[in-house]
Amino acid sequence: RLLTTLIARVKPDVVLLTGDIIDGRPFGHNGSDVDAWKTAMRAVLAPIVAAGCHWSFVPGNHDDDHSLWPRSDLLQIYQLDGCISKKTKTFDHTMSIGFESGGESARLWLFDSGGNNFKNPELRYESFKCVDSFSTMTKNITSNAPEVAYFHIPLPQCEGLRPVKGRNGLFDSALRSGKVPFPWNYVPFLVRILGKHRIVGSSKIESGMYDAIVKSGIRACFFGHDHFSDAVFYRDCVYFGYGRVSGFTPPIDWEGDAGKIPFKPGGRVVEISKTCKISTW
Repeated sequence: RLLTTLIARVKPDVVLLTGDIIDGRPFGHNGSDVDAWKTAMRAVLAPIVAAGCHWSFVPGNHDDDHSLWPRSDLLQIYQLDGCISKKTKTFDHTMSIGFESGGESARLWLFDSGGNNFKNPELRYESFKCVDSFSTMTKNITSNAPEVAYFHIPLPQCEGLRPVKGRNGLFDSALRSGKVPFPWNYVPFLVRILGKHRIVGSSKIESGMYDAIVKSGIRACFFGHDHFSDAVFYRDCVYFGYGRVSGFTPPIDWEGDAGKIPFKPGGRVVEISKTCKISTW
């Protein structure tokens, strides 16, 4: 119902799903088969396809989390009805979209920001593996249109930034769910005074992706992952924004312990005008 309502109000040209659309963990315990994710994805996509909207997808860290399927199997998502990424063979890809009257309106970059880092949990997550190829492609592709990127896990350089709009709620959710370490869990007011509450759920691996994005001329990046945040940040002439969480059931072993999400589920709208202006809300 939420997707149907959003599509009716916004009438989008393209819908971009920024990961954690399904949670792989329950499928490994309920007797599901290895293709069970397809049924779940088709159900999510049904209102998008029914409305005649084009769409694409980047994976999150839970879409294959302890699942019966490898991450690479999720590439089959691109062959489902309405997807604009049917020709790609990798999660890391780019495309241009245009106005009906002709001309390129925007270049979209879609990246796989990695899954959970099971080999070294202290690093939290894996990270971008396409930095070199992305840097090469940006040198070979000429585009006069605004360029925007979509991925799931925020970049570590967003940590510490004051939102220009919206709410960064990860610290509050971590505090309520008992994830803030001693002694900071006893003095949250001091954490906020020091500005250390402006955290993001990023990988601890420095991939070089931030520098590559800044050099590329991409004007805005949008991601998901932190369900309690819908903030927009600005740094080095690039906007970084959370997409408003659309789900009603955050992962029960993390943010679900933090209580009710502090805003209504929804979606982030990105509008690109013929004058190359990017607006978002």
